[in-house]
Amino acid sequence: APDKIRLIYNRVSPEIFYPLPEPKDAKFTALVVGRLIPEKNQRTLIEAIKDLDCRLIVSGQGPERENLERLASDLGLRERVEFVGKIDNREMVKLYNRAHLYVTANQYGGMEIPVIEAMACGLPIVRSKHPLEKKPELLGYEGCLYVDNKPEEFSRAIKKLMTDHQLREDLSKKSLAIFQSIRGDKMERQEKELYLNLI
Repeated sequence: APDKIRLIYNRVSPEIFYPLPEPKDAKFTALVVGRLIPEKNQRTLIEAIKDLDCRLIVSGQGPERENLERLASDLGLRERVEFVGKIDNREMVKLYNRAHLYVTANQYGGMEIPVIEAMACGLPIVRSKHPLEKKPELLGYEGCLYVDNKPEEFSRAIKKLMTDHQLREDLSKKSLAIFQSIRGDKMERQEKELYLNLI
């Protein structure tokens, strides 16, 4: 029965991921974090910034890295797409805080850990629609910009956030507020309660 279902998200600690006081990068910057594989679809995000005056940080490792670097070069974006390999959590918080927003064109759907980490750092979220998802999981329509998984749709959403400071502020506050409801210690408590109920 639906009332028996408990959704417990991956634990992200507010002691590790949080907004830092340091200023953002000087140039407007979008960030995506994840394994570099076709299904994570970083290609769409690289194509999305082609005609925008912004940068994209692609953080992660995987077999697609060479192809993605080639795509950035072919589009004349090597100066504006920064590839960052695997780094530890203490450095990751700095990376999140350099960016003005978090983007994901993931084709799997669902709530990725990096999205939760980005929310903990107060980043506005732009994420792709998934055919099996009626509305964005956890964030809802009000908590993010929810777009068709196409470069031009991401481009439009990024441009909107570049030019609309108030929207950026609103989505940043919503990210932080939603994160508070699923922060790591709360998820740990729910997990404990679930196990105790099953015993």
